[in-house]
Parts: sequence; structure tokens; C-alpha cells
Amino acid sequence: MDYMLFAFMAVLLLYTVYRNFTLLKRYKQNKEYIECYKAILRADENAYERINAFIDSQKEQDFAGKGRLLKLYVELDKKLPYQETLNAIDLKDVFYKKDHPDKYRYSLNCELFIWIYIIMAKARQMSGFDVLNELNDKVKALEEMNDCLEYREAEAIYNALCEKEDGGVKFFTDLLEGNYTELRYEKNLIGIFKRFAAATLAYGGEPMEDYYKQDLHNFAETMIGKTYLENLGIYDKYLPLKETAETEE
Repeated sequence: MDYMLFAFMAVLLLYTVYRNFTLLKRYKQNKEYIECYKAILRADENAYERINAFIDSQKEQDFAGKGRLLKLYVELDKKLPYQETLNAIDLKDVFYKKDHPDKYRYSLNCELFIWIYIIMAKARQMSGFDVLNELNDKVKALEEMNDCLEYREAEAIYNALCEKEDGGVKFFTDLLEGNYTELRYEKNLIGIFKRFAAATLAYGGEPMEDYYKQDLHNFAETMIGKTYLENLGIYDKYLPLKETAETEE
């Protein structure tokens, strides 16, 4: 009995050490990913070199996949050749494990959809419908994740930017009104997903309550919000409140 207990404790100890080592490794990788993320939003001169170095250093498929999305955005923004990067993107590398969606990977990486939305807006700004269509196809390949709010929002943004179906209006309206309880979503990101919904509705010229218009001014104060609104061509309409006040003075 004592031997069995000792064996169990030894296995538990080894698992704990392995788990902590894995988490520490991911922490270091994630820290550099976030630095690349911020460098791109700040339009740092070395952002492209930094994200290339990040991708080259990765052995984990999900981090390499996330890096390629960032690289694609920079290539579009700087008008660099992008087709090779676009072809290499496989979102299943980020969200799937053994050919099926993995809840753990989804939880760790669902913020990547933010970049999918931003890239779609950038592609629309430059009339890059080839990028929009191909990126949409890559999202649709995650069809087993169609019960995820982030997946549905990507679909709605694509419809809005390409003026397909109802332009995503029903989804965005339901999201803003809280009618999304049947979907899975990352709770700590629901606020930013709602802001993407409001911004895309504003892009389509849909009427909105003053509360959501106010929220877009707040969104414009963030690097993510400014980037998305600029790519949609509506940033000047929803300047941060401080800038709006200074202009009025």
C-alpha cells in the first residue's frame, strides 16, 4: 500500500514539474507574441523583422500559426508580397488537436480572432477581396467551432465587408442586445467582441443607440480599436473623446 502511494506521489510530482515547465515555456512565448502584437499596432519600424524572428523560433504549431496572422497583416499594411504567408496559414494549427477542436487551445488562443477581424478590415480597405475570400475559407474550415461566438462574428464581419446576406446585422444586433447565450465564448473578451460588432454596424451605416456610439469613442482610444476603425475608414467619425473635445474648442 505504501509502495502504491509512493508511486502515485512520484507520478504526481513529475506531472506537476512537467506542467509548470510547460506553462513557463508558454509564458515566455506568449510574452514575445504580445510584444510583436504591440509593435505592429504601434507601427514600429522593426515589427516585420521581429514577427519573422518569432515565427522562425517556434516549435509549437499554435504560436507559429498566430505569428503568421500577424505577419500577414504587416505585409498587407506595407504592401509587401503576401500570398506565401496567406497560403501557409492554417487555423487548425491554432485551435485543433488531432483533427478536432481542442477546448484548451481555444481558451488559450481565441484572442487570435481579433486579428482575423482586423485583417479582414485591412483587406477591405485595400479592395483585397482575394484575401477576404481566402481568409473566410480558412475560418469556415473550422466548421466544428460554429458554436463559438468568435467564429460567428468572423462570419458576420465577412458578410458586412462583402455586403453579403444581411451584412451581419442580425448577429451584431443580437450580440449587442445580449442574445448570445447559446454560444460558447471567452467571457473576459466579450466586451471587445461587442465593440467590434458596434464598429462594423457603424461601418454599414446602421442606426445605433447613443450608448454604443459613445462606446466607439472609447474603443478608438485603444490601439486595437483605432486600427480597426481606421481600416474601416470611420475613425475620424469616432475620435477619442479627448480629441473630439479639443477639436470643438
